[in-house]
Amino acid sequence: MDKRTITSKLLIFLVFIFGYVSSQSMTRSRKNKINNVDKFGLSIFPKAFSADSIKIFTLLEIPLYSVQFIKKNKKFVASYNLSLSLQDDAGKEVGSTVWSDSVIVDSYKETKSILKNKKYFYNFKIAKKKYKIVAELLDNDTRKRGNRQFKFDYSNFKKSPNILEPYFLFREISNWNFGKTNIPSYGKRVKNLGDSLGICLSGFTKKGKYDILVEINYQNEESTIDTISEISESDFFQKIITFESRRFNLVNNKIRIKLIQGKRTKSKEIILSIYKPGVSMFVYDIDLGIKQMRYLLKGDKRKMFKGRNKSEREELFYQFWKSKDPTPDTKENELMEEYFYRVAYSNENFNSWGQGWETDMGMIYILFGPPDEVQRSNPTSSSQTTYQVWTYYNLNKQFMFKDLNGFGDYRLDSPFIGSNF
Repeated sequence: MDKRTITSKLLIFLVFIFGYVSSQSMTRSRKNKINNVDKFGLSIFPKAFSADSIKIFTLLEIPLYSVQFIKKNKKFVASYNLSLSLQDDAGKEVGSTVWSDSVIVDSYKETKSILKNKKYFYNFKIAKKKYKIVAELLDNDTRKRGNRQFKFDYSNFKKSPNILEPYFLFREISNWNFGKTNIPSYGKRVKNLGDSLGICLSGFTKKGKYDILVEINYQNEESTIDTISEISESDFFQKIITFESRRFNLVNNKIRIKLIQGKRTKSKEIILSIYKPGVSMFVYDIDLGIKQMRYLLKGDKRKMFKGRNKSEREELFYQFWKSKDPTPDTKENELMEEYFYRVAYSNENFNSWGQGWETDMGMIYILFGPPDEVQRSNPTSSSQTTYQVWTYYNLNKQFMFKDLNGFGDYRLDSPFIGSNF
């Protein structure tokens, strides 16, 4: 590899680092514009309750940063109203509940916490039909409203066998009574996994023998299969299967569950995503993350992942970013977080012929961050080309993108030195 090539590749990484540093104030201002009252969580966990009914355990999570706090007598207080409505396919309300509540904390720092939240639970019993759950959060100080909706359709569950969405338990792993001390989860970015976990399975069968197959990390060289045989004395089943946590040793553990009775098979898939210090919150699949690093990985660095198994690729991925961590004494790797935030932003905003991170706009955004100025053309006729010009004043760089086919597929007008990866 000649000196010129080495210099150009080093330049790309240094430019990204510079863009990361210079974009931090812009990143903060971007986040401040978000309407936080919309950022509460709504999750539903179904469970077969009888041969023709399903119980829906509903979980609402209100992060402290999503509501407005007022200082009162050296404390910080936020008050809000929360409503939950179950509607049938025609829009008629068939169940509802409301909460009027407040939160008191000691410090301003706690009011901005993205980790602390308040949880609310409610159960609905439904038939095998179509429904919609609507949740609304009203901040009593700002009078702003946030909304969440969740549609689900169980009208095709009238035939057996059939299996509902699986989910996890990490505390009371054999207890179907969900609540404050026993909250189910869909397994996203799980911390402190413990020695074992439970997978909650329920659904509908005919009376008699049926089998459950659980494939952990299927389509992987480290896959395993467990088979559980049962005899049903009714037309529905509820079962929690316990596993040792050490079997889920990847960042992204793909699990496929098959329900087999007679000649019929129904399957569901779920992913257990494990939080690992030093790995970005935007990375859910290490192999995809490695592909998305192509703007940084060159030559030997890219080849080092080839011929490795899944665990080895994860370790190499982790070590690469650890070596680039600007604050190695902390748990967060800010450079990695920023890089994959830009990948996620590109996927959300620059999709055309492929994923956003693969486009020309995605490449420039990932390497240089948000532009200081964007100029857009306003064509007066269909024959004129639409274009955008991105300007980076601090870097003394400007990029022109043209939409040559009229479908939003913006391409760089001139080749970029770092585009041939």
